[in-house]
Amino acid sequence: MGTETYPKESEYSQFIADNGGLINAFTTTDKTVYMFSVETQAYKPALDRFSHFFIDPLFSVSCVGRELHVVDQEHAKNIENDLVRQWMVFKETGNPDQPNCNFLWESRNLI
Repeated sequence: MGTETYPKESEYSQFIADNGGLINAFTTTDKTVYMFSVETQAYKPALDRFSHFFIDPLFSVSCVGRELHVVDQEHAKNIENDLVRQWMVFKETGNPDQPNCNFLWESRNLI
């Protein structure tokens, strides 16, 4: 969704693609992992763009509905998975004050 430093919504993914790279991310029960690859000469500017998602992120009102839809779709896709169901039972029967009782999926499309 952009950053204050790089405000154009898809600038990061376009920069990565223009420099022969790929982006991906995944969320597990205890962490979210972001990754990217680019040609060597583009590494530092790619890392700068990436770091600004944590330094000065933009959360555009026009993107909120789309991001909520992404989270909902990921949840709907995973709800039938047996491992996910086991984790849901674990969360429901565990200590409600622990962070693992929070909602499981996060949108990796925020960047």
